[in-house]
Amino acid sequence: MRSLPLAVCLAVLLMPALVTRADDIDFNRDIRPILSNRCFACHGPDESNLEAGLRLDDGEVAVSVLSSGGRAIVPGKPDESQLIERITSSDPDLRMPPADFGKPLSEKEVATLRNWIAAGAPFATHWSYQPIRRPDLPALAPDQQAWVTNPIDQFVVARAASHGLSPMPEAAPLALIRRLYLDLTGLP
Repeated sequence: MRSLPLAVCLAVLLMPALVTRADDIDFNRDIRPILSNRCFACHGPDESNLEAGLRLDDGEVAVSVLSSGGRAIVPGKPDESQLIERITSSDPDLRMPPADFGKPLSEKEVATLRNWIAAGAPFATHWSYQPIRRPDLPALAPDQQAWVTNPIDQFVVARAASHGLSPMPEAAPLALIRRLYLDLTGLP
């Protein structure tokens, strides 16, 4: 009988941990792993295994109208999204992922997906797929330009200046040789 109050207290304390707030959800951190582990085998980028023409890795396809007339994801409306209907269905013929694929999603995963859809279901591509762009070089004072011999130096000098630091004069060749010697031997 003593364990019942303890169990109730633990349940009340741990309940907030089960639900991820919508404003805390990051697609790449929270949503992509769920979809990747549970959905991408049949609804991912592999065209040979694609089921029902639904790709959950592509935001445009995931929110578009399906051949059934519904939409897998209706941004801002989790109760109208077929994704939520399918992952919470009690009908084994409708439930996703199918029983032969593996265990169903946990309550926390369902709540995370529901909150993400309620927040507008923002899709984000992985940072590695973003096009490479050259950053703008930071502006330097004329007296700091003397230290710049390549673009990386310009970033280093600008960061040092933002912390109130300035470069030291170039070391004498003898000091550089001593530093190299100490680096190579590992002695102080």
